[in-house]
Amino acid sequence: MVGIIAGSFASLFSYLLKQAISFTNQVTKIPSVYTPISFPLVLDSVLFFTVFLPVIGGLVSGIFIYVFCKEAEGMGTDSMIYSFHHREGKINSLVPFIKSISTIITLSARGSGGKEGPISQIGAGIGSIVGDFLGAGARARRTLLLAGTAGGLGAIFHAPLGGAITAAEMVYKEDVESDALIPCILSSGTAFLVTEFISGKSKVYHLENIVSYSAREFPFYLLLGILCYLGGKGFIFLFNYISNYFKNLNIKFYYKPAIGGIFCGIIYIFFPEVSGTGDEFIEDSLQGVNQFLTSNNILNSIIIYLILFLLKIVATSLTVGSGGSAGVFGPSLFAGCMLGGAMAQFTQYFLGNSVNPIGFMLVGMGAFYSGVASAPIAGMIMVCEMVGNYELLPPLMLVTILSVSLGNRMTIYKSQLLNRFSTPAHFWDMNQDIMDKIFLKDISEFIRKLAIVENNIKLEKLRKRAIEIQASDFIVAENGAYLGVLSLRKLSTNLAENIEMGDICDKKVPAILITSSLKSAFHTLLEFDVDKVPIIDLNNSLIGYLRISDLFRIYYKHIKK
Repeated sequence: MVGIIAGSFASLFSYLLKQAISFTNQVTKIPSVYTPISFPLVLDSVLFFTVFLPVIGGLVSGIFIYVFCKEAEGMGTDSMIYSFHHREGKINSLVPFIKSISTIITLSARGSGGKEGPISQIGAGIGSIVGDFLGAGARARRTLLLAGTAGGLGAIFHAPLGGAITAAEMVYKEDVESDALIPCILSSGTAFLVTEFISGKSKVYHLENIVSYSAREFPFYLLLGILCYLGGKGFIFLFNYISNYFKNLNIKFYYKPAIGGIFCGIIYIFFPEVSGTGDEFIEDSLQGVNQFLTSNNILNSIIIYLILFLLKIVATSLTVGSGGSAGVFGPSLFAGCMLGGAMAQFTQYFLGNSVNPIGFMLVGMGAFYSGVASAPIAGMIMVCEMVGNYELLPPLMLVTILSVSLGNRMTIYKSQLLNRFSTPAHFWDMNQDIMDKIFLKDISEFIRKLAIVENNIKLEKLRKRAIEIQASDFIVAENGAYLGVLSLRKLSTNLAENIEMGDICDKKVPAILITSSLKSAFHTLLEFDVDKVPIIDLNNSLIGYLRISDLFRIYYKHIKK
């Protein structure tokens, strides 16, 4: 069901985006490529649209998101990952619709970004909606969320296996969500068939020339792996820096994408190749149409490739980091393609013109995305399926693993967790027999008291204390005895600031005896959705509390034994 809906939605989204981009290109008449030899002077309306179209698109998209659904801002993939780990797979039902429209506005206005992030969040929203419709529990809803993501990716990139693996792999830095892999394959395969039925068989990128490699090129492929790692690290640093800058900018949200658009517009005056999704430029590069990239002067060609790489990651960071609705998968392919092209030119200097630059470009595309997303299998399979060719899989595997290994779990997705043992989605998978043998009285060094407050403390004072100690849940006591738990996460915004904690704390959360096992504390944390469990002695006096993070630390310590 999710696959059919996601495939249909992805086809409609792709069609509307294509029409919107075609419309703006016809109206603005902005050229798509400038040769680096003689930049033509852009005058009148063309200059206006080149500079201000991204500004207008950013402003309109920002207002649209601000008014209807703030969850639709940014890349989308990170929001989907966060929902999987921390929101039981729940996504606002407006997200698929608002995300679609805001992304179409951003990309048709030449914002630098891709379709992967938006379609991930759109597909995830569809999966979440279906889960709610069926009355699914948290575990099933999380699976449907990933299935929706897989369906969207598999459909829009014509990569059924790649879409499924990407959805299952992107939620962790060094793991795969194996429980959802088969549902993801079912959804992605179904969505792919739906898309083929609607729009016919096609590939994202078409290769006119034969793709090949030779064993003597492998040392240069290893250098490409190092280059992808360094470029990916720079991209992540730049993206995070610009994102944090705009996040801390004290202006209305909807102005931020417009400001990012101004800087993008200035870049596009000289290098329009880095605008939009970059799909057409990648296609031309893979077919050898962009002759200026392979000039007689190898050094000039390498410099041009590297300039296009740098400006693409800058434009993408400005577009997405400022709050514009777009993804980073497409720009990552563009950036990797440019690094691969630069390395191909470098290789030709030593090995001659027998070197196939297309091979280096394709390998660069897969390795660069795998490195920035910490998703090695996804990057390899996606690129192979998008071009319909597995000839380059051996060098692609080598370069990808090198790039990911050097990156040491670096990722552009902030919500990615290390592995399945780090996520609330798999709390119930923990070995509770081990917890049953660990007693609270034996782990007294983990029992804390910092977040204990008296029942007569006012809400206003508690909020200040929460900021000071970086806590959201507090244990409320009355004359040294346990009274209840107060969670600022669950409080209504309409409460008076002078209300006392004893009047609003949750007294249903039970305290755990110091003689109890870790398993009892674990069940209380899960059942009542708190991040601290109160601990009392045999005289019912409050001793302190155990944090959920400390509980896992204790558990892993015993697992290692």
